[in-house]
Amino acid sequence: MGVAKLLMPPSPRPSPPLGERGELLPTLRARPMVWDVKLTTKAQKNCRKLPKGINNIFKVLLADLKFSGPARWNWANYGKIRKDCYHCHLQKGNPTYVAIWKVISKSEKIIEVTYVGTHEKAYYARLC
Repeated sequence: MGVAKLLMPPSPRPSPPLGERGELLPTLRARPMVWDVKLTTKAQKNCRKLPKGINNIFKVLLADLKFSGPARWNWANYGKIRKDCYHCHLQKGNPTYVAIWKVISKSEKIIEVTYVGTHEKAYYARLC
């Protein structure tokens, strides 16, 4: 942090909204839009078979999908397979672990994870 930043006074906080008589008005706070993330039965079974480290990475991906939506540019080898269907690599190397998900409903914010497992067993045309 620079010296100039330390010497500057803090910026004033915005005043709360007041009514005609000076009373505090209720404010609307923006609630974060959370996506509903579901797993297919096949994805649930494959999730149980994953190594512990990969399973932990997958849980982080699920949380990321829930709070940030289906487009995950920050994940390795993220790609859009076709309209509303995406995939990314959970771990590079041999074997490579991938996750595939699709958007079921944009208006209701529902994502379905259709596959998680090794890259070799992922049949993208069937899963999306």
